[in-house]
Amino acid sequence: MGVAVVAGLAAMAGISPFSVMLGAFTVGYLAAYYVTPRVSRLTRNIARSLRNTAEEVENTVNTAFSPFEPTSTNANGNQPPQRPTENNRSNSVHVNHRLLLLQRRLSQILRNLRQHILVSDTDRDPISQAVRRHQRGTFHQIYTTISELIANGYSASIQRSNQSEVNLVISSPDRLWREVIEYQLADYLDVHDQLIHQEFERRWSRDVCPTILSARFQGSQLVLSPQVNLGGATNVIYGIRCRKCDRRLGPCNINYVGQTTLSLRERVDQHACAAARTFINGITENTPFRPMYEHAADRSLHDLPPGILPRQVFGEVMEVILLPTGSGDLRSWECFWQFFCHCRTFFYGWSHQ
Repeated sequence: MGVAVVAGLAAMAGISPFSVMLGAFTVGYLAAYYVTPRVSRLTRNIARSLRNTAEEVENTVNTAFSPFEPTSTNANGNQPPQRPTENNRSNSVHVNHRLLLLQRRLSQILRNLRQHILVSDTDRDPISQAVRRHQRGTFHQIYTTISELIANGYSASIQRSNQSEVNLVISSPDRLWREVIEYQLADYLDVHDQLIHQEFERRWSRDVCPTILSARFQGSQLVLSPQVNLGGATNVIYGIRCRKCDRRLGPCNINYVGQTTLSLRERVDQHACAAARTFINGITENTPFRPMYEHAADRSLHDLPPGILPRQVFGEVMEVILLPTGSGDLRSWECFWQFFCHCRTFFYGWSHQ
């Protein structure tokens, strides 16, 4: 019907129907070849631009109102808190789980030790090799467990339980967890026994500096060895024992445990000067000298040959032992070794502090 209408209109206008059909065909072809692709391309470009604009707006809104991701640095140049990642959450959970296991392990070791003391005959003399192995193995377990706890921010402190006894308290950083090690447990473990029965000849006679020994674990046993180049060590815990006392006197031989941020040589030189003053001036009621210095001066009068200079007294009588420690608070390590070596006056040692 459309073709008939076109033919009628062409006849009325005096135009050949064939010409009209050819013109219509040409117009349709040109429209399909030139106009439609350009319109489609223009439409796609417009759609792409709108899509990109929408994404930019969405990102801007998310950034501006996100509580975790920073929009800029603050006045101090520090970034605001970042959104926690799955790796951070996993590491935190792992660390907390590890610390919980260490807490339980220490509690279990102490429970087993208390039970062992209750059922065993601790007054036997001499102590059997089996008891010695149990003492050393248990102390090594306590040392390694507490070492990891202190490295993770836990603290050790000495607290008096009554006028004659003290305890070592291990506490978490938030003080919500604590474990108490009673004096009786340290007394049974007899840690100082490992540090007093290993004797060494004095290398340099008449030297101001005493012999420096290093205590290390071999297996579960503490072993001493002479050291030459440790005088420059800093941030260490050290003990002092008397070379002249009878080793059978036991805890009388580990009578001072201290810490120093100076070099060990500097700190020991301070001890030597104090012992020299004590040797020269003697002890009076108003003189605040440690009994350790009085002991050194007394031994020098009875056990040393004539001609010893006052500054040589400390080096001739005493030996310094570098005690093993891990990372973490140095004060906690000082309390740890003071407790297990019985070196405070409320045990039965020389130190006033």
